Amino acid sequence: MRYLLYALMLASSASHATLHGRAPLTPGGTDYQAYYDDVLDITWLADGNLVATHAFGVTDIYWSSSFAAWGVMTWDTQQEWIARMNAANYLGRSDWRIVAAFDLDGPDPDDLGNDGCNSSNNGTDCGFNLHPGAGELAHLYYYTLGNIGGRDINGVKDECDTNRPAPPACLTNTGPFTNFLPDHYWTGLECPASLCGVDGLAVEFNARIGAMGLQAKTRGNFAWPVRDGDIAEIPDTDGDGVADAIDNCTQVANPTQVDSDQDGYGNRCDGDLNNDGVINSQDTTLYRQQLGQPSLAPGYNKADINANGSVNSQDTTMFRQLLGLPPGPSGLACAGNVPCP
Repeated sequence: MRYLLYALMLASSASHATLHGRAPLTPGGTDYQAYYDDVLDITWLADGNLVATHAFGVTDIYWSSSFAAWGVMTWDTQQEWIARMNAANYLGRSDWRIVAAFDLDGPDPDDLGNDGCNSSNNGTDCGFNLHPGAGELAHLYYYTLGNIGGRDINGVKDECDTNRPAPPACLTNTGPFTNFLPDHYWTGLECPASLCGVDGLAVEFNARIGAMGLQAKTRGNFAWPVRDGDIAEIPDTDGDGVADAIDNCTQVANPTQVDSDQDGYGNRCDGDLNNDGVINSQDTTLYRQQLGQPSLAPGYNKADINANGSVNSQDTTMFRQLLGLPPGPSGLACAGNVPCP
């Protein structure tokens, strides 16, 4: 129903969205991990190729053959990756999904209806210069960021795509996003064999030239998950992108959530090395014994407060700030005398 209302809303309006920064990397900072789109009412990841740094344990990911970036996946592998991203509660949410596209001429925008992919050079759900309701990436590319297509409305090649120049071609404005790549991205719209004549096709968006069309799901494309609505309503006191309810250090930013002893308190706010409920001289003795010791991912040494791979002077500075305090606070901790939230 949400997709149906979305397609109908955009069918009569090429609205220009405002992108609102969400989940700052540091409290009060202006480097964001996500952006809320107030026309589409969805939240975009700030990184258009998050899989390059966050694979979430998925291994069947490889290099793009046309663009020097790691992160392309088959359509099915992308679904697995997003499922694992949700299992990890990325940015405090577990409802990320593949970007949507719509079959505007079919009887139901949630499937491919009658035509499957009505390709043209203007105002359709596939091709160039797409209808504003054709899909979320199409709307971002054309209407929010103002890029042009590789062909004009008459089918004539635009200058940006003459002789197929190297990237970024027509993708001249990427807005506030990083890694918005001039390459192919999957959408969530599949084409059944009964309509397309062959099984295993899905709609892709080519961000190099602004074109949308069908492609075999075995192809390697990039993925850019979104989620419905705004993530600003989620309490995140330290601004690290992890909601307070599931943040193991609610008062200090620790987006990696490293918790070496698995007590519900992240390393960044837990200098209680003997787990007696307070950070004191006994912990200081234990900490000094670990100075200079290695700290290996993913478990890390508990004395590696900032989880950077070694116990060093940086950790000493942070450990001193924790002295005399209990560990935490944490939205997860159930250790010692601290009740579960």
